[in-house]
Amino acid sequence: MFIEVDVVYLSYDFGGLRFRREPMSYRDMTPARRANEASWHRGLFKVFRRMYAVRGFQLALCVDVWDGAGEYAKGLVEQAIAVEKAGKGFDYLPSKPSVIYSPRRDY
Repeated sequence: MFIEVDVVYLSYDFGGLRFRREPMSYRDMTPARRANEASWHRGLFKVFRRMYAVRGFQLALCVDVWDGAGEYAKGLVEQAIAVEKAGKGFDYLPSKPSVIYSPRRDY
């Protein structure tokens, strides 16, 4: 039987997203800070590996953040995946995890 595990990332999962009355500060993050944040997300991938050892699945990572920060957050998850994949960290999965961006809008 095919199983898909969906992991939802929300705004507070990204340390660079600080919502205040002024514009979001993630645009001012240094490349080193962005790389550090991506490595934090990679820590979750170790949990996925342990889960997969118990039962196989396809992994989908869903970015559910406010529209203005969506491309940043999606890019950060994709960066973390690329680093993990380069280090053979996803060699146990049948295919690369998919990244889905689901923007939130204030209507």
